[in-house]
Amino acid sequence: SEVIIADKSCTADIANKNMQKQTIIKYIFNLPEAQREAIILRFYGDFSLNDIAKITNVSLPTVKYRIKQANEKLKEWLEVYQND
Repeated sequence: SEVIIADKSCTADIANKNMQKQTIIKYIFNLPEAQREAIILRFYGDFSLNDIAKITNVSLPTVKYRIKQANEKLKEWLEVYQND
């Protein structure tokens, strides 16, 4: 069997990506409930926009708006996080 040895920069990259994922999840759970639900269903549940509308019992434009608003808020929070 082959042994793979990771250098320090590779290990740091993996750790950094894990921290970023944890930060994104933390921010998702700080979103308003309706936005959080739409984001989780879309990007973690891999549901279509139409399916999310049916699941949440709202119109398709409402689902699109919630995801748009959530993405804008997450982007804003992540920009602040990266500048710290």
